[in-house]
Amino acid sequence: MDAPSLASPAALRKTPDAEVRPLSTDDDFAACEDMQRRVWGRNYACVPGALMKVSLHVGGIVAGAFDEGGTMLGFVFGLTGPVDGRIVHWSHMLAVDPPHRDRGIGSLLKRHQLVRARELGAERVEWTFDPLVARNAHLNINRLGVDVRAYVPDMYSGTGSDLHVFGTDRFIVSLSTASRRAPRAQPADDAVANAPFLNGAPGSSTDAAPSGACVRIRIPADITEVAACDPAAARAWRASTRAAFTRALAQGYRIVQVRTDGDDPAYVLVRSS
Repeated sequence: MDAPSLASPAALRKTPDAEVRPLSTDDDFAACEDMQRRVWGRNYACVPGALMKVSLHVGGIVAGAFDEGGTMLGFVFGLTGPVDGRIVHWSHMLAVDPPHRDRGIGSLLKRHQLVRARELGAERVEWTFDPLVARNAHLNINRLGVDVRAYVPDMYSGTGSDLHVFGTDRFIVSLSTASRRAPRAQPADDAVANAPFLNGAPGSSTDAAPSGACVRIRIPADITEVAACDPAAARAWRASTRAAFTRALAQGYRIVQVRTDGDDPAYVLVRSS
């Protein structure tokens, strides 16, 4: 049975303690700039609020999640335009203030963006996320159900962000704004449990070639913590996963889920039929 789209009006709702609305005032855009620096660091080359404001006249979407007192908890920003003759919305930024993460605010912002993109005539929304960030992987793959279109090494080099010191490899992902979408077929639990890992933790010798119907790629439970404690280990994780993902995707595997429970967080990939 088809599943309802995240871009349907029924999917747009507020959490018990947050509500999403478009940004409109100078204070809104100033708060957005401030949040960029809090999330990505004081040296981050942030997107100016004035540019976000102007973008609203040409298909831009800029919205924030606010608590009952009017404090911004997170924001989302993107632009709409033609790609190969079709209208696509590119989501450039989504950020949630660190103290307010893991409360569903990121999902709420993304659902708002999908609804607005559909109203603007976009057939799909595309964006990037870091494959090593387990929290974002869970949101994008498991909760939103995105399709991974490409793996791009060092997509955002030179940003000045403290979060980017171990490289800026990214997935480019896509999500349809169609009214209904088919659920993604999942491998059986025993198939996942027996699937080989294509990479090991830093320092291990595991470096398997993709084979079989189902494979896994390990990631750290918290790459930010790893980078803070051992930058060399974070860079080793980047190198290990870069090699594994590029090999697997080139051989026709596709990502269907992320397992973040237990001691071995991992992506699950199946071979396309």
